[in-house]
Amino acid sequence: MRKSADRWFSCTLWGSSLLAALLWTTVTHADTDVRLQTIIVTAEKRPTDIERTPAAVTALHRTDLERHQVRDLSDLRGLVSSFEMGEAQGIAQIAIRGIGSSTFLPGTGSAVAVNENEVNIGRPIAQETGLFDVQDIDVVRGPQGTLYGRNAAAGAVNITTARPTEEFSGYANATVGNYGEVRLESAIGGPIDKSDTLLVRFAGFYEHHDGYGTNLVTHRGIDNKNAYGMRATVVYKPTSNLKGTLIAEYSDENDRQGAFHYFAAGGLSGLSGTLGAPPLFVIDGGYAPSSVRDVANGIDPYFHLPVLALTGI
Repeated sequence: MRKSADRWFSCTLWGSSLLAALLWTTVTHADTDVRLQTIIVTAEKRPTDIERTPAAVTALHRTDLERHQVRDLSDLRGLVSSFEMGEAQGIAQIAIRGIGSSTFLPGTGSAVAVNENEVNIGRPIAQETGLFDVQDIDVVRGPQGTLYGRNAAAGAVNITTARPTEEFSGYANATVGNYGEVRLESAIGGPIDKSDTLLVRFAGFYEHHDGYGTNLVTHRGIDNKNAYGMRATVVYKPTSNLKGTLIAEYSDENDRQGAFHYFAAGGLSGLSGTLGAPPLFVIDGGYAPSSVRDVANGIDPYFHLPVLALTGI
């Protein structure tokens, strides 16, 4: 009996040694091929490693935004867990972890704080502007204090635009698609003196596409887009310990977005399962189009959003 126990103990040691050798070989091989990259976020208004930041953060760098063609905040829905965004009449409706706002009044606030370059964008209508030349986006989930200028019950979306570097750099992108879509985006910047004391960067975009639907009364396309924007960033570094940044930005959108759809499902319009009084436009002699993309209205929808911002950091 003792001899059998000795053999079992020897076999166990031999098997453990073999398993340890295999694990060491696997770890060594993996260490030479795969390395965990360090992700730096500014969720606490200071650069920190995302693994040491005590918050639920999703960090998206410029390369991620370009690869997934993120043009506005609604494009984050497939990239950030528990993040959802819609719009009603051009008013952004953002929710994180199911908490947000469903109002479409332009002066109301939201449970999600949206900040660009450490400045809060307080009106949901201004959060619909297009994104261009963005360095990174941090989405912080959970209740937030006044670290970003205002408290928020659901979370915060922090947008940081690109800064000029000490070497000249730039890019130009062009996208063409159906519905007559055209999007142009470019940026260029670098130092303007030999001592790298003054750095500048200029960026801009233009986006246009035809309407996705038609107003069957006026026969004009609706839900189209016609927007452009430009930004100038100036960084002044008189000493190694002193730096000031000035960002001037202007964007404008003028198109026929914000039309009311899905009216028919709210009243007795012939659709199965509908209850309540018919919509007002049906009572007045109008009708619900067969396509949810179309509307039948004597007046075309109108959306105009000019945004001017001046930020000093």
